[in-house]
Amino acid sequence: MLAASKALSDENASTARYPLNRNVSVATLKTQLAVYDAIEANKKVDKKLALADIGIGLRIQPNNMPNSRDIPAAIADKRMQLASTLSRYYKQARAIVDATADGIFPAKV
Repeated sequence: MLAASKALSDENASTARYPLNRNVSVATLKTQLAVYDAIEANKKVDKKLALADIGIGLRIQPNNMPNSRDIPAAIADKRMQLASTLSRYYKQARAIVDATADGIFPAKV
């Protein structure tokens, strides 16, 4: 209980000009930004790629990539997982970008 009250006290408040809103790893931010950039770039081209294809190109989940030895049902499952993961990363990155424009970094998602 003492630690929680210390975290809320004024003497422990950050003196940084732009304090961090939450702790987040740099690797996570890089991944989210790469997904955000790829999806935004995909919106501007004539031949749109599926989310799963973007994920394969970025190698978001290297241990879960579809390969030629997989049965069709496994390939479909892996592609669905990739699309779901990319969708989540894009949603989080978009929230971070929007909040950063308002001076909050990184946004709580």
